[in-house]
Amino acid sequence: MYPLIRNWEGQLPDLSEIFWPEEFDWLLAQDAYNKTDTSEVPFIDFVIRTGYKYEPGVGKDGKPLLHRTTAVHRATRSFSSMICSAIPKLFEIYEYVNYIDDFGYTHFHVACENGCDQVVEKFLELGQDPNCLAHISVDPPLHLALKYEQEEVVELLLRSGADANLANKNGLTPLHIICEEGELEELFFKINDELKNTVQVNAQDKLGRTPLHFAVTHGRQKVAELLLRRDADRNLATKIGLTPLHMICMRGDGDKLLKVFFESNDAKQQLVNVDAKDNLGRTPLQWAVADLLPDVVEFLFNHGAEVSNFIFPTEDYFAVRYKLDCTLQKVVFRTMSIIKSLENKGYELDQTAALMIMKLFAKHGLIDELGDIDECLHSDEDFMSLAKEQMVSPSLSLYDFLQLPPVKAEKVFKMKDYDQYTSEISHLCDDSHRAFTTYLCETVTYGFFRRWAGKLFLKKTPWLSKHYCEILMEHLKIKGLWDICMEAMNENTQWLDSVRTDYVKKYYSREVDLSYPHIN
Repeated sequence: MYPLIRNWEGQLPDLSEIFWPEEFDWLLAQDAYNKTDTSEVPFIDFVIRTGYKYEPGVGKDGKPLLHRTTAVHRATRSFSSMICSAIPKLFEIYEYVNYIDDFGYTHFHVACENGCDQVVEKFLELGQDPNCLAHISVDPPLHLALKYEQEEVVELLLRSGADANLANKNGLTPLHIICEEGELEELFFKINDELKNTVQVNAQDKLGRTPLHFAVTHGRQKVAELLLRRDADRNLATKIGLTPLHMICMRGDGDKLLKVFFESNDAKQQLVNVDAKDNLGRTPLQWAVADLLPDVVEFLFNHGAEVSNFIFPTEDYFAVRYKLDCTLQKVVFRTMSIIKSLENKGYELDQTAALMIMKLFAKHGLIDELGDIDECLHSDEDFMSLAKEQMVSPSLSLYDFLQLPPVKAEKVFKMKDYDQYTSEISHLCDDSHRAFTTYLCETVTYGFFRRWAGKLFLKKTPWLSKHYCEILMEHLKIKGLWDICMEAMNENTQWLDSVRTDYVKKYYSREVDLSYPHIN
């Protein structure tokens, strides 16, 4: 057909005498589907040249039959921007008849979604209801225009009386849509302010979520700030008890949002329930700890979060977002920073939490990937040369630091110094780089493992002096401390004999009599 219509000469045909309406729908849709990266739609262009206008049939009552799926519907449901670009031309054929398909989707919806502002304007002039409540399953036109950021259409609809607070079947208002994915918040409020329309900033959908919940969930900092300035409720909870603060603390990158949130609260002198509990009894602090967000944890403490009733996250939601491909150092340093913040506030980890943390480190390779840092130093000349040149303190080179026993290394190395220690090693070979970063992870966790290994060991050997136990633990490396912690959880106590023989005799030249109880 394309060669025929491209090379047509003479009088143009009356297409209504050649094709049935159903055939037209199919041919027009196929022409749109065949559209490539050019603007060419030969059949659609040919139909327009003939002056053909698609006219609806008439029912027995004399009214036009509008219930049909047209090429306009099919094109927009292709979800292809290339195909959708043919829609303005299709409207030249179908004109301003508001056909509706089986899903309740009208031509007016299509025009609003695709930014056909002249078509929208003509529909409105002909008396089209801007809210177009054709079917409960279809979003109102304003929702679609906002979702696809059609500025001119949004303004046309609002100034023609579209309801700025109309909710869809899920309870989502236009403001919810903006906060989820649109970029027209300034325009939306500007027009509604001019029209003196009150926008319900605290409208809740069927799940109890407000626009502010949507904004913080999707990291929309600018929108969240705008909502807060317009008195959005900071403490309103969803049906599962989540406040906006909960949702910020459940994001992996909520630091800036948190700052904006509290700065706005301070400016408005609004009180925020920092220790609000969701339906699972979890506070924002618990979620921040569970997601390993040390900066958020510290921020919450600085804004009044309490540890008096804090319960450490359980295994079912602790660090679950950190998959096995996540770097060991990220997991270790974030977790240890959080432990330090909690302990600075007087919180004491219990045995269950401590073992869970150890298992997390082990899962990410701390125990299995422990490398021989000495071997790397001597097999990688670049590493050795760099280590001798780089100073970690005025009197200590990186090379000397790497020779220290764990108990001394942990006193020298501080978590805040990680970037300083690693800044010059990024170009090293993979083995040396991995061995070095793993060594730093071992160093920063050494005290934690040693402390808990000592506690668990003493539980199994109450007859042993605490002092002697501490000395014993100081001579073990991470792997040995890990083994003690895991074995201490077993009912079988035969492993105690191997601990006494394998470790005590290894590190002490003098004989130690362990056959009778020592007094603490």
